[in-house]
Amino acid sequence: MEYKTGNSTPDHGFPAIGNRPANLPVKRNLGESFSRANFEEIQAGFNWSHAFNDRWEIKHRSNLQFTDQDDNAVLPLGLQADNRTLDRFFAGFRDNKTETYTTSLDLTGNFDTFGVQHNVLMGGDYFHFNNTGTMIDNFAFPSIDIFNPIHGGTSTRDPADDFSYDSTEKWFGLYFQDQMKLPYNVHLLAGFRYDNAKIQANDTFAGATTSINSQQERISPRFGLTWQPVKALSFYGNYVENFGVPNLFASGLSGRPLRAETAQQWEAGIKTELLDGRFSATVAWFQLTKQNVATGHPDPTLAAKGFSVQTGEAQNEGVEIDITGELMPGWNVIANYAYTESEITRANDITRGNRLPNVPKHAGNIWSTYAFQNEALRGLKIGGGVTLRGKREGNRENDYQMPGYTVFNTDDQLRNESGESPCHSATKCQ
Repeated sequence: MEYKTGNSTPDHGFPAIGNRPANLPVKRNLGESFSRANFEEIQAGFNWSHAFNDRWEIKHRSNLQFTDQDDNAVLPLGLQADNRTLDRFFAGFRDNKTETYTTSLDLTGNFDTFGVQHNVLMGGDYFHFNNTGTMIDNFAFPSIDIFNPIHGGTSTRDPADDFSYDSTEKWFGLYFQDQMKLPYNVHLLAGFRYDNAKIQANDTFAGATTSINSQQERISPRFGLTWQPVKALSFYGNYVENFGVPNLFASGLSGRPLRAETAQQWEAGIKTELLDGRFSATVAWFQLTKQNVATGHPDPTLAAKGFSVQTGEAQNEGVEIDITGELMPGWNVIANYAYTESEITRANDITRGNRLPNVPKHAGNIWSTYAFQNEALRGLKIGGGVTLRGKREGNRENDYQMPGYTVFNTDDQLRNESGESPCHSATKCQ
């Protein structure tokens, strides 16, 4: 069980001038001093498992989370033609409450049939999310000079413009997969997942309530194949489909929500493990495609009225390299690099052929840890790492770019009594 409370100051970044972010001091905040978010959060959960024997086991996980948040925010609208006056508006949330319940039940087992070893997983999960609250706003908020800011706006509101919301999402899933060990060191994985998602939203503005409902279901398959001709080398490939959240707030001409987004992933690669497991490396090719992306209606008149069509598609394709090695007892290094080509492959506007926003062409991480081996310092582990990201497009139109960046991380920790460490990967350490 966990309880958290705190506050934060929102920062919505800098506007673009030309094709780059405005050259402002990194500490510059274009909001106001009253822009703060206060929150309380309670989280609780439990996990249990039972092994019927050495082949079959059942596991159950459950979690609940409650949050309560009030905040005030001053948000950017756009930069005026003088490239220094930023228009802004005030928005705040009152009694913004969320309730989240998740639970899953898994049954795993091992058995043999006609010389084939099976490792099966079957189970189900359930997700329930509810969000209620009131949003207040003021679009007659003073602008600000980004190069010589003079603060002083107030968080005034017009109660007639208050927007109340109450949305609920219920998601039920069933899944099954079988990992089979075949002759000649071939491993085959096959499975599927069934999803049934229902979302309902009730919004009230100026005394009028609007209700939107969407319920959709889908069966998504997954397959994988691995061949290990020798102990130190493996070739693999897999295919996975995904069912995304329904496009609840994108409306078609019929007034009904559009179909949910779907996605497919292809991956193939080579894995190697040398020096009794002290060195491993993976080289992989991947392709991820997402369909049913809601885009504006090709008729400008209908698009202006908020109608959408489901013709959007985007694709990321590239190569990833991962290396893990123990250079000497206690000294481990993890490094990875990804090259990604990104493209909006289908759209009703000029964005077709552009890169997806916030997807760098080059990205990488280097992480190194050292666990002291002598008895006096045994259990102490220190580490550091570098995260690198290349230039990224700032929007779908690709008319401005965000520069690349580098983040340095450090970490030290003590292992628990069992010798385990809470930091198992470079991502978690960061």
